Amino acid sequence: MIRLHVPTPLSADAAVLPTLDQSRYLTQVMRLKLGDGLLVFNGRDGAWRCVIAEILKKGVVLRAEEQIQPQSTGPDLELLISVVKKSALEFAVEKATELGARRVRLVVTHRTQVQHVRMDRLDAIAIEAAEQTGRLDVPMIDEPAKLGDLLDGWEAGRRLMFCDETGGAPAMTALSPPPSGEGDHPKDGGGG
Repeated sequence: MIRLHVPTPLSADAAVLPTLDQSRYLTQVMRLKLGDGLLVFNGRDGAWRCVIAEILKKGVVLRAEEQIQPQSTGPDLELLISVVKKSALEFAVEKATELGARRVRLVVTHRTQVQHVRMDRLDAIAIEAAEQTGRLDVPMIDEPAKLGDLLDGWEAGRRLMFCDETGGAPAMTALSPPPSGEGDHPKDGGGG
């Protein structure tokens, strides 16, 4: 069944107005007709079965019929990723969404070649990935920030695992709870 993310609140009998692009997708690409059903979610109110209630010249109107799944969120995982080339960054956002990351933080390091980041494009990629994977939420994607500033403000006790392609400790070892008294500093929160 088609899944669609909308920003509007969802409740029984609520009118839902998809964007013009979403409306075109529903009627012209998926060829839905009046009365056809789809699933809609907004990241707050769970998943709702909706039907196409009206087809207008400039869009469609959906009517929410029933909640089929209550709102849930995935694990409290964040991905911090350096601003890399466009295609690699878009791929990382898509995969982070598919894997359940709750937030993607873009970071700038002293070796980052700063480039313009299209946040609207990254948001669209995250929404599409959430629609396709059955998630009920879409990860927040933060504007680029300096890595040092993020680490300086890192929440005490929140674990941080650094990964790079040159190797290190196996992930399961790095994710194991630290022995008592170790790993209290945010920069010590992981390995490999």
